[in-house]
Amino acid sequence: MGIFKGTHAADIIKLIKENFTDEQRRIVKEVTLDMANSMSQIVKKCFSKATRIIDRFHVQNIINFFDNRSTNAAAESFNAKVKDFRRQFRGVVDVKFFLFRLTKIFA
Repeated sequence: MGIFKGTHAADIIKLIKENFTDEQRRIVKEVTLDMANSMSQIVKKCFSKATRIIDRFHVQNIINFFDNRSTNAAAESFNAKVKDFRRQFRGVVDVKFFLFRLTKIFA
């Protein structure tokens, strides 16, 4: 797994090819990506054997916007807070307690 700054396809393709061997890139079976054309281009060039899966969240978000002219900014913000909270505790062992703490802090 790698995290690279930027969205310009040519730059990201170069970074992936510099940091991962052809063998490592052939192992990848599937890649989840949003609907940006640059993402699709990166996957085609770097992970040619991988199945491309469009992130369902982004599709629902676009459909919701056009149907109701609304966004899910509040849900995105809450999701970011949950992920940060989970990251602080390095994983969750007791799910019930995690949900209890989450509701106490963010409810």
